[in-house]
Amino acid sequence: MWLTVRSGGVGLVGVVVIHGELDLATQPALERGLAVLLRGGYTRVVADLGGVGFADLSGLRPLVRAQRQVRSDGGWLRLAGPPRSARRILAVTDLGDILPVYPDVYEAFADRDGKGVPPVPRDGGQDGMGDRAGLPQG
Repeated sequence: MWLTVRSGGVGLVGVVVIHGELDLATQPALERGLAVLLRGGYTRVVADLGGVGFADLSGLRPLVRAQRQVRSDGGWLRLAGPPRSARRILAVTDLGDILPVYPDVYEAFADRDGKGVPPVPRDGGQDGMGDRAGLPQG
């Protein structure tokens, strides 16, 4: 299992770009990447999950913890391009209610109300995000 994490800022928004698999074994790498942003004072964070092939609940926990921290400081954390495995977990656990999901980074930056899109359609139909968020159905 592998994971690469890059953290940086775009204006007032911190961005963490994640590639690989998000699970218990790779959780510390994500925690370190998020810590760089939070220590840097970012209270608005976009997590770019477009390069994540797999995610389980333990891999998403650092994002939930970071969301709680930035929210307590009046900010937000948004997920951009999560894989289907992550979107299903978010829907089943209702974490999608606190971690808004967007098809891509652009949409995460552009959304003014911070609600995102449902992680998985409630009716079980197509969500318009493809197998991977931001990619067309194929």
